[in-house]
Amino acid sequence: MPNETALAQSKVEFSRIESASTWESWSFDDMDIEYSRAWEREPETYTPLPPLNAAALLTEDEVHVWLMDLDFPALSDAAMDVLLSDEEAVRCAAFAFPLLQKRFRAAHAQMREVLSPYAAMPAAALKFDKGAEGKPFLCGESKPSPIFNLSHSGNLAMLAIARSGDLGVDIEEQRKTDDLDSLAESVFAPSEHAAYQCLPEHQRLDAFFKCWTRKEAVIKADGRGLGMKLDSFVVPVEPGVRPYVAFEAGAVRNGFHPKLIDLPAPQGFSAALAAPGASEKVRFLRLSGKETGKAIGRDNSPPERVGR
Repeated sequence: MPNETALAQSKVEFSRIESASTWESWSFDDMDIEYSRAWEREPETYTPLPPLNAAALLTEDEVHVWLMDLDFPALSDAAMDVLLSDEEAVRCAAFAFPLLQKRFRAAHAQMREVLSPYAAMPAAALKFDKGAEGKPFLCGESKPSPIFNLSHSGNLAMLAIARSGDLGVDIEEQRKTDDLDSLAESVFAPSEHAAYQCLPEHQRLDAFFKCWTRKEAVIKADGRGLGMKLDSFVVPVEPGVRPYVAFEAGAVRNGFHPKLIDLPAPQGFSAALAAPGASEKVRFLRLSGKETGKAIGRDNSPPERVGR
């Protein structure tokens, strides 16, 4: 267990990181969202791995969202190989292309390293299980574990962490395809597709991925994934409309009332969060690329991690 000096040092370090960030707020209905423009900050303010007392810094009404680079990860190759479980290693090896293997390894190893202080357990010792519908969760031995949700696309990943509740996050690289309109017809609810068709051509790519990430975040929070009918709920498609989600009667279990939020994402990506209903703010942190000295597209010499 870390000593009191180490914990105090961790708290100071986390406070320094927060004070160095530029924070703004939006109001979505009754929810104030605090966020740092992580990809617009000065290089020296990029966030290292979380401090030892991260669990104490995550309040009941907060969600922490970590943005992680998969091509320039915060960990060495050797460290990532050690962190993956046997099951994760098998899944990693199943990818046909080395780049996809590399990115899967980086996503899951960094997920473990970030979750470690929130769960108060070594990263390699974290154990995961899956719910009846396949949604992964942390297995806590003596106390409640934080809930989390991971999404990755292209060279980026997002990890959302909360104390409790229903949580889903999605990030998608905006890839142009010839069949985007037919894909929208197959995955959107009728009213969503009608709104999409009314948009001018130059707005459709961004609108499609904004709508899709919102829907994906909701079904991940619900826990049934694609077992939940995509036309059983609607989200806005039109640009400039505040995110919301409306369900058909009987589409979801009682008590499932997520707060839907668009996450600011780097150019060429869309991201959304379905936060627990009791959430009042979301904190965004961007993980430094420690091994390479880069933080997602910028030169940076990240600070050393506070020792365990």
